[in-house]
Amino acid sequence: MEYEQILAILDKWIATYEQEFDYLWVQDRMKVLDKSIKDRRARLDKTFIKIPFTEKRLFDDIGMLPGHKWIPTALMEDAKEVTEYNELEPLARQIDQALATIPFTDRQEAKRLIEEY
Repeated sequence: MEYEQILAILDKWIATYEQEFDYLWVQDRMKVLDKSIKDRRARLDKTFIKIPFTEKRLFDDIGMLPGHKWIPTALMEDAKEVTEYNELEPLARQIDQALATIPFTDRQEAKRLIEEY
């Protein structure tokens, strides 16, 4: 094999691993955001105020009641994290589809060339 061919294969291999790293980073970030959103929503669900003699519940979304000052901030953080999660979702799908199109033989050949070199 010529030097240029080896470099071309290695370039493909490096690009593949960069895509895999990006995919893993996106997946990890989505897991962190998902856990944070679920935890905050569980905490917010506990702050509903039941109105006596009715089936209705009230939510103090502006933090007027004592002990509820953290709620508006939590709602803003929740909105930011949900927006970030929704932006990462299509990116993860796009990277996943790109990784699916890369043939596995290129990866094996690149590993073999590195070991030989």
